[in-house]
Amino acid sequence: MTDRWLVELADNLKQRDIDAQRRRLVIAQPYQPAGSSGPMIRVAIDGQPRDLINLAGNDYLAIANHPHLVQAAHQAADAYGIGSGASRLVSGHLPIHAEAESRFAAFKQAAHSHAHHVDQHNPKCGKVSANAHGNTTINMKANVKGNAGENMCGGAGGVGWAGDNVGGLLCPTGYMANLAVLTSLAGPGDLVCMDKLNHASLLDAARASGATLRIYPHRDTRKLQRLLHRHPDARRRFIVTDSVFSMDGTIADLPTLADLADEHDAILIIDEAHATGVLGKTGTGLAELQGVAHRIDVSVSTASKALGGLGGIITAPPVVIDTIINHGRSFIYTTGAMPIQAATLIAALDVVRDEPWRRERVNALAHRVRQALADRQKTTHDIDGHQTENMESVGVNMEVSVGGNVGKNVGGNVGGGIVPWVVGGAQQAIDLSRLLVDHGFYAPAIRPPTVAPNAARVRLSLRADLTDTMVDRLISIIKSEA
Repeated sequence: MTDRWLVELADNLKQRDIDAQRRRLVIAQPYQPAGSSGPMIRVAIDGQPRDLINLAGNDYLAIANHPHLVQAAHQAADAYGIGSGASRLVSGHLPIHAEAESRFAAFKQAAHSHAHHVDQHNPKCGKVSANAHGNTTINMKANVKGNAGENMCGGAGGVGWAGDNVGGLLCPTGYMANLAVLTSLAGPGDLVCMDKLNHASLLDAARASGATLRIYPHRDTRKLQRLLHRHPDARRRFIVTDSVFSMDGTIADLPTLADLADEHDAILIIDEAHATGVLGKTGTGLAELQGVAHRIDVSVSTASKALGGLGGIITAPPVVIDTIINHGRSFIYTTGAMPIQAATLIAALDVVRDEPWRRERVNALAHRVRQALADRQKTTHDIDGHQTENMESVGVNMEVSVGGNVGKNVGGNVGGGIVPWVVGGAQQAIDLSRLLVDHGFYAPAIRPPTVAPNAARVRLSLRADLTDTMVDRLISIIKSEA
């Protein structure tokens, strides 16, 4: 074969340079100068090392270097070594994996039980049967009125979160967890409906499943309802959504999605990656915050963001977990998560329980920055014709109350630590990122195809260890650029 294919690849990269869309790896080293506080990072900018305030990561609770997690990692390495050594289905299923899955399932179960207590007078509540082995039986096509299977408080398919044991399954990454869920549960003859702004892993998983995929505009539940109406003969219908959307910081309307799941006998799957540890009274995520944890059929969380580690965790009724173990190729045909991943997940749950101030701090800081951007948007138009969308992204009159009262939802379209500063063109986003570097902040530009054309931005990721002085400086920059 000639080298023509290499020339084609090089030409593609050159075009990305021209379009200001080429991605490059940048070495970033966490760094704490003597006498300083806050999240500092050393990054090579134009070949020169710069010490900057980190607004680029997903360590929202700032616990990746927490002494409790570090100690847990050391102890796990001493006990198990580094790798698990095999697939979980061969000899790679270690005691620490089982403990982590049990702990995380209990963490999520508490939110489900609380939500069920609040909803105990719901006339939809029913019973859930168990098989001879004590596992919950699940009918993915149960009639919500109880004709084909009794539904427990609105969860599709008779899942019955509130009355069941919640099972957990740890995958090496969140991407692999989403892939395992959808390729195990959905297939040809099924319908998967998902939000346009869902994470790429959900889109890839839906495509790999072989199911019919339909995408609805962001948070457009009316369009979703029409899609569900158009496919009455689908074997199974799935509604799949992020809870907090990674590039916009907007949140899903889970109560409405749960209602649609009931109405159309659909299975509701959510990805709580950017909400886990940050939202909800106990930090389990948006479903807890919105009071519908018991109505979610399958939840995917991550240890890779606010929990400071790495890994994706699936929580669902035991029969669903067992199905994924048997059919989830991205779980079956890979080496099990490293023992230190499981150990630090357990330690992170301790911190989430014992240090609620961290999520309160993240949400309070995000509220301040959103408000500054909202004030700026009132007097400027970054993108002609996109003002309404951008106002929603920064949270004008749409804030979720999660500061000193984490867990009480008073309505709103935004939440968590993600705050986008949308500017339009790719080069504009690059220029804004460089401006922030000049002021001591590191927040890379986010450009198409990660976001839509003319919606390039800098994504500001707020963290619990940002000082008030740092945030004051950031807000001063926002105001000065108005």
